[in-house]
This record gives sequence, structure tokens and C-alpha cells, in this order.
Amino acid sequence: MHEELVQMLERLGHSPAQLAAHGICDLAAVGEADIGDLQMAVGIVGAEQLRSWAQRKIRFQAGACEILSGQLVVGGLLGRGSFSMVHQVELHGEQLALKRVNVGGQDYDDLLRTVRHEFRTMQRLTHKNIVELRGLVLDDLSFIGLVMELAPHGSLRALLDSTPTEIVDSESAQLRIASGIAAGMAFLHSQPEPVLHHDLKSANILLFGPSFMPKITDFGLSVSNADSTAYRSQHAHFGTHAYKAPEQFDEVFTEKSEVYSYAIVIWELLHGRRPWHDKRTEAAIFGAVCRGDRPAVLVADGVLVGLMNDCWKHEAAQRPGFAQVCERLQSATRTFGTSAFKRLYGSLVEDTRHTPVRLSWLLESVRSMVLEFADYHGYSTAEAELYFQEDVQHNTIQSSVNTQGASELLSKVNKLAVRMYTTARKFEGHELCAILNESLRMDRVQHAVVLTRVLNTYCVTGRQPGSRPMHWPPERKVYRGGGLPRKHRHFFAPGEQYRVPQFLSTSERRSVTEEFMKRQSE
Repeated sequence: MHEELVQMLERLGHSPAQLAAHGICDLAAVGEADIGDLQMAVGIVGAEQLRSWAQRKIRFQAGACEILSGQLVVGGLLGRGSFSMVHQVELHGEQLALKRVNVGGQDYDDLLRTVRHEFRTMQRLTHKNIVELRGLVLDDLSFIGLVMELAPHGSLRALLDSTPTEIVDSESAQLRIASGIAAGMAFLHSQPEPVLHHDLKSANILLFGPSFMPKITDFGLSVSNADSTAYRSQHAHFGTHAYKAPEQFDEVFTEKSEVYSYAIVIWELLHGRRPWHDKRTEAAIFGAVCRGDRPAVLVADGVLVGLMNDCWKHEAAQRPGFAQVCERLQSATRTFGTSAFKRLYGSLVEDTRHTPVRLSWLLESVRSMVLEFADYHGYSTAEAELYFQEDVQHNTIQSSVNTQGASELLSKVNKLAVRMYTTARKFEGHELCAILNESLRMDRVQHAVVLTRVLNTYCVTGRQPGSRPMHWPPERKVYRGGGLPRKHRHFFAPGEQYRVPQFLSTSERRSVTEEFMKRQSE
């Protein structure tokens, strides 16, 4: 296996054997692998980073592309900025965009450093929500050019200016665009040396395809946390006034400052207008922001309004990070069919059809799920470890040994799983069943699927043909454990535990549950 690939896996806390077990054995295979396969091998968090790193290495090995200006067939003007123009161009039959940064009276060497910085930044960032660069044009001394993929719809701001109803009247389009921007920004901030864009705004979001897939562009002001504090401080006052967070006016800029800018973009998605359109000067915007004012919200409450209000809070520490933003949007738009749970659980069912889950695998998965829950909420990992060791593992194993004996315990791992799931012991006010159900609800399921699979080999069964009719609990009431009335127990195996994880047999919709039970009995 590629030496650098081995080193990268070790940095992410994984081994080459985990990749090899899924038939992924070299750099090219990682770069081309399905994201679902990588998630099974190295987890949800590491998969995107590993694939992006591999694609970046492959691209660098091929060499950065320098394009001669004579190779380009220059077409119409797409847009104009303070120091640049964007033209549609054709290169070898492909339609692309050329950003021409005019030299004018600027120092050529300084300008070249700036453009190369933008090129290097974008070249090493491979993500579906970040614009792809194709090369640099350096042979014309009147300008320096960046060649990139062409956005058919132009920028988000341009679309909102021309036909705002395409976005403002479509909640699904608003959610797709907001989700894509958040995913791209989360990717930037998740780098080993987090990249700060410094000018996130609707004009720097390009739209692609019929579904308006958003891609972030214009990294000319971007810096990473590897840059000096002085360099980052110098950049804090850059950006566009209407999108600046309160702390930026004090020359402080962090990842949370970009979350504020993102909130302003959400406001544009909801209203279509330019932010602070009622303010005539930058000084007026500055005064309003520092007083705690925000652009007037004229739409009904909803997922995006609530998120926007959290993202533009005055204190940066109170704003969510982009990873949390992504999770909130995924929860709002996720269906069972698109969930990571469906994919991972289905794969696990196949893997365990003839080889049941071992006790050691179950315990490690539950431990990892508890630690992940603690990390997500900012709880003490030491306390989480203690909760697992003492309240979950020791308590449930000991009680099982007392009632069943050690040999029976080891042969019936699913019974131990049920004891874990129904334990009343709590961590930070949450029982293990609540921790599992939150993991499923938020689709953080890399570890949760193992406990879910073991529970369902024990808890869930189909009705036998010709059995008595279903009798539904009134008002969709949910019962815990043995509290389920006997007349309703025909949904499950007689004598077993009756509370099962969501996504499977439980649902507020009768039709969903009936369909599930029908499939189980076939």
C-alpha cells in the first residue's frame, strides 16, 4: 500500500487492514471509491477527509495545469468585480469560466502571489460544493487568469436579482442550497489546518445543474489556521460589510464569523433581496450590527428561520459550528431511504446473516456510541467512559451472569443487548436507550447500527399467517419494556422485550408499521 496512504490512515486513527478488507488497496482506489464503502471502512468522519486527500494527491502527481491564453476561445462576459472580470471560454471543446484578474497599476509579483494563493487553496480542496479549478493563465502580462468550471446559472446573487421566485417560492430549493453551502464550509473548517474563506456571500456561491447545486468560489482572501496570527488579523477587516459579523469590526475573525455570514445568505434565500438594502452606507450597517439589529425577517417561522436566528447571534460562542448546521439541516431533510442508517444497517445484516455479532464487538460499539454522544454534547469523555464501564458493561453483564450464568451469556449476546438497552442507569440524564435513539435520529450511526442489529435479532419478529388481527394501542401510545399490554404483544416475539429502536418496527404511521410487519412475515 502507498506509504503516504498508510501514514494518512494512521493520522486518522485507522489501519490499512480496514481499507483492504473492503477491497481498497491503493491511492487510486481510495480516490475513486464510493463514499459509502469508505464510511464502512474508516467511519463517516474519516471517509470524506481520506477521499479528498487521495484525490488531491492524484491531482498533484499529475502536475498543476498551466494553460496558454492562446488555447482559450474567449466568449461573453459573465460578471465583473472591482479588480477582475469573468468570461465564458472554450478549452478543447469544453465550456469553462475564466476569471481575469487585471494587473492595471498593481505590482505584478504581489498580484501573482495572491492568485497563486487562491489557486493553491482551491486546488487542494476537492469537494462537491467547492468550485473546481482547471488551471492558471500566466502568459499574458495584462492579466492573471484562473480557469474553472462554468456555472450555468451564475451566482446565487445573480439568480436572486433576476428571477428570485425560483428560490424564494421553493422551500426545497432553499434547503438544498443552504445544505450545500453548509457542507462546503464544514469541509473547509474540518481540514487539519482549517481554511477560512473570509468573504462568504451569495455572490461567491455559484449554482450548477437543474437542482441549483451550490459551489463556493473566490478564495482570494482565504487563510488557514497555519497562517500567522498577524496575517489572519490583517485579513479580519476584509470581506463585504453586509455579511460581516459584529466581531469583525473589532478585527477579530474566526470560523464562527463565517457562520454569521452564512446566516445573512440564508436571509437572502428566504427574502430574495440584498441584505441591508435599507441602509445607504457602510457606517449605517456597522451601527446596526453593533446594536444587535439584524435584517428584518418577513417570512414565517421554519427550519431555516430558526437556524438563521442561531447563526447570527451577537456572541460568536453562541453560534453553532458548520458541522452542527449540517446535522440540523440533514435532520430536517433526511428520509429513511437517504439515511446512512439504511445503507450501513443493510450491509451489517448481510455481514451477520451467518456470523452473529460477538460480545466484544457489541461492547466496543456501545462504548464508541456513548463516547460519540458525549463528544457531540460537550460532556466529559472520562465520565462517559466511567458510565459505560460501570453502569452499562459491568452492571448488565453481572446481572446477566447472576440470572443466566456465564456460558449462556456468551452464547446469547442479544439478551445482553436487551439488558443494556432497557437499563435505567443514566449518563447526564440520558438512559442508553435515549442515547441510541438520538444517534439514529441524527443519523450518527456508525456505532449505533451494531446494537440496533443485535436488538432486532431478538426483539422484532413477523406475525404468522392466519394469526389474529392487529389491535393498535390507542392514540399511538408508546410503552416501555414489559409495560406493553398483552393484547398488543402479537407484534413481537412472545415473552421477549418489546421496545425496539426507531427506523424499524416503531412508527407514528400505521401504514409504515404494517408494511414493515408484512415484509418480516414474507
